[in-house]
Amino acid sequence: MKTPKTQRRKKTLHQQRRRLARQWRQKQK
Repeated sequence: MKTPKTQRRKKTLHQQRRRLARQWRQKQK
């Protein structure tokens, strides 16, 4: 099995983006 390094990085990036989006929504509200 290959080590999904890119996949893991993508997952973390996605989480960060989600957190940022949530902050933005709260700021707009």
